[in-house]
Amino acid sequence: MRIVLALLLFISLPLLADEIRLSDDLQVYPLTEHTWVHRSWEVIQGKRYPSNGLIIIEDDTLTLIDTAWGEAPTARLLDWMEQQFGKAPDLAILTHSHDDRMGGARTLAERGIPAWAHPATLTIARNDPDTFYDPDIPLPRTLEAFTEQSRIKFANLELYYPGPAHSPDNIIVWYGGDEVLIGGCAVKGGSATAIGYVEGSDANHWPVAMENVLTHYSEARIVVPGHGDIGDASLLTHTRDLARQGVADQ
Repeated sequence: MRIVLALLLFISLPLLADEIRLSDDLQVYPLTEHTWVHRSWEVIQGKRYPSNGLIIIEDDTLTLIDTAWGEAPTARLLDWMEQQFGKAPDLAILTHSHDDRMGGARTLAERGIPAWAHPATLTIARNDPDTFYDPDIPLPRTLEAFTEQSRIKFANLELYYPGPAHSPDNIIVWYGGDEVLIGGCAVKGGSATAIGYVEGSDANHWPVAMENVLTHYSEARIVVPGHGDIGDASLLTHTRDLARQGVADQ
């Protein structure tokens, strides 16, 4: 049944022919009536990795979920958004502190686009000597205090903190208008075969975090992982299972 659902979802999603190539390392394509995916690439240890973010346009509100991977791709993305939608984003939501999510923070600040993030994102950006963060640029604004399983209504979105998983500050974004869940790096793509810990990952809590997400969003029609192919709610159970296996392998 899961395979059938995945095939049906694939049929309903845009074909690659719909992609607009903004550069070798940046593409955009329409996902639903009100959303576009932005996908950017970075080379890490000699291998190119793609990263997914989202653009939401509803009524007069244009929202950017995560920047592109770096300042130059983010500037190019913002230029395209102004051409496509006739305006700059009204706001940006940054789903955690790594540079595949907020590597374009300087560009947002320079263009006066307000960005918002979990309070822990700001703490990490200020205090972690290994972060990309440049102390000369303004930090994103702090969302109201999150506790585990907090759900916050914000503009036309719901922001959810499932607790630490990929990072201490990873938040999930739900756009109910088109039943799209943006999982960020807390959610793995369908081709992932391991949970893939990085500095700051919480191995023991990641399975719990995914159970928390499943409690509220198991009926999501579309799930956008931080990396890899977009799918349906089966990505949530897939990630939970990988996280459980990661704990068992410790």
